[in-house]
Amino acid sequence: MSKEIIESMAISLHAKLDRKNIFPPLYNDPESYVPPVPSNDNYRQKRIPNAFLMCRRNVHMEAKHKGSFDMRVISKVTGIFWNNASFEEKTVYKKLFKRVNEIYHERKYSHLLIPTPSTPSKDLEETPMIYSSFSSPPTISPPLSITTNNINPQNFFHDYQTNELLLYDLYDTIF
Repeated sequence: MSKEIIESMAISLHAKLDRKNIFPPLYNDPESYVPPVPSNDNYRQKRIPNAFLMCRRNVHMEAKHKGSFDMRVISKVTGIFWNNASFEEKTVYKKLFKRVNEIYHERKYSHLLIPTPSTPSKDLEETPMIYSSFSSPPTISPPLSITTNNINPQNFFHDYQTNELLLYDLYDTIF
């Protein structure tokens, strides 16, 4: 189809659609927008749809009631609706996006927070689970002190050796 035909079909469809079913969204269940979390690492993850794509889905569902249309036309109509939408109307979709994002990440990372063995083992029951947050940086024991006395910047590595601190020792101490 040529660009002019898509444009004319989009204008025709735009006139037929009920804006009240698109702003605010008629289909606003966040669960319906959440892509499945892949169980296999080799499987390519589906991206979470952004606010515009959620709007496009609503336009597509509304267009289905009026007849079957090409997705290029649906995208063009969605662009017309989106560009003419007010800030408040777009905010509804942005809030929906945030909620879908939260649900997706809760599902994706839930296995990291809660251990779910298939059969409870005696060792697991006896061993308390300890979770630590990463809010503070890791500490190095014993405290690392580097002296910078008499370091000559022109021969930096040599001065490290003369101060009895090798780079390898520094690396081993940190990691």
